[in-house]
Amino acid sequence: MPLVAEARPTRRMIFLSALLPQPGVSEMQQRVAEPDKLPPFVGENNGLNRDRFYNNCSVEDAEWALRQLRYQSRHPFEEVTPLQAWPRVPSSFIVCTEDHAISPAWGRLAAWERLGVAAYELQGSDHSPMLSRPEELAQVLVTLSELG
Repeated sequence: MPLVAEARPTRRMIFLSALLPQPGVSEMQQRVAEPDKLPPFVGENNGLNRDRFYNNCSVEDAEWALRQLRYQSRHPFEEVTPLQAWPRVPSSFIVCTEDHAISPAWGRLAAWERLGVAAYELQGSDHSPMLSRPEELAQVLVTLSELG
């Protein structure tokens, strides 16, 4: 997203429980430097399971979502980010307070250190609020998008 915001007119970037790139390093290098970023992978399928991504979703929604998962190349995690510096675009960060995929504590800290903003807290949400808290997420996105 920051690369697009660098190249195209952008009013605001809104990060939802996201990994924020650090200029000059790869995501894998960031994981070594920031070991608390991701909780340990546990359980079946290398941790790609309901507890990791859909822990507050209904069983039906979680099972549906798990069937949608596909292989993802490791290349984006191993490549050094082409981002040279954060674009000068207003930004917001949403922390999902019950996220088991990205540490909420890390998200709060990274939002402040990299974006210069206090994170918005989406209470009771797992990593997939579009399934577990869709109404609340929609309200937050509308509110944040109106900030200008």
